[in-house]
Amino acid sequence: MGPSSFTLSGKFVLLETQRSFLLQFDLYRIDHAHRETNRCADFLARNAVLSRTPFVIFHTVPNDLFLVFWADLSGIKYTRNCRGTFDPV
Repeated sequence: MGPSSFTLSGKFVLLETQRSFLLQFDLYRIDHAHRETNRCADFLARNAVLSRTPFVIFHTVPNDLFLVFWADLSGIKYTRNCRGTFDPV
């Protein structure tokens, strides 16, 4: 099994887990959020990579995340700069 097969398999497992979780509710709604409007996810992902710990539980919302949350909630958009797969290093 190649790396791409593993990735697809991992995504399938994640989607199936989410689907089974949602079936526990009588009513639910799924909304798509573009990357530019979900800075909280970017913040948490960046911190996860930088911290290099396998699992983190926040007992309180970090101040930086709180500010990002309010910006997201207010609809403030930002430019997201990231390298593409084929960009030079």
